[in-house]
Amino acid sequence: MTLLPVLYSYAGFGAQPAQAGQRRFIQSAENYLEQQQVIARQLAGQPLQNQGLCFHSLRAVELGQMQQILAASDQTLPVHIHIAEQQKEVNDCLAWSGQRPVAWLYEHLPVDSRWCLVHATHLDREELEQLARSKAVAGLCPTTEANLGVTAFSLATVTCITRGAGGSVRTATFP
Repeated sequence: MTLLPVLYSYAGFGAQPAQAGQRRFIQSAENYLEQQQVIARQLAGQPLQNQGLCFHSLRAVELGQMQQILAASDQTLPVHIHIAEQQKEVNDCLAWSGQRPVAWLYEHLPVDSRWCLVHATHLDREELEQLARSKAVAGLCPTTEANLGVTAFSLATVTCITRGAGGSVRTATFP
């Protein structure tokens, strides 16, 4: 089991301030690194438990924060980020940076096999090729995508990437 505390600092691209309902999630990179140190101590000697890094999304974390945390962290930790989950996110990223989310991520950070790009349902062909070359994982969550009414990830068109599927706390069961 891997514990992935989430860094969430902003309400939108360009470091937009948090809304009232988001403020309880907000923390700085410094606080996040302190939290990671506490977790490392707590998990010491626990062979079946690990920790990793999680940046909520490009809209909720600044580049400098990600760079700071990556530089200060164990280089073997997995890295998790929600990205390109909805077309609105892609459009907002284009308006903010002139680039699609995955293209922006790959241009600014050293994405490799430690990374899991969660949802990643709105990637273009070039972004899919970047994902394949880096050996990062496309972390798919069909229940979340279904609950949000998000377009499904097309596995038929992509055979060259590593992918995994997960569940959601929103999963419903029926008698």
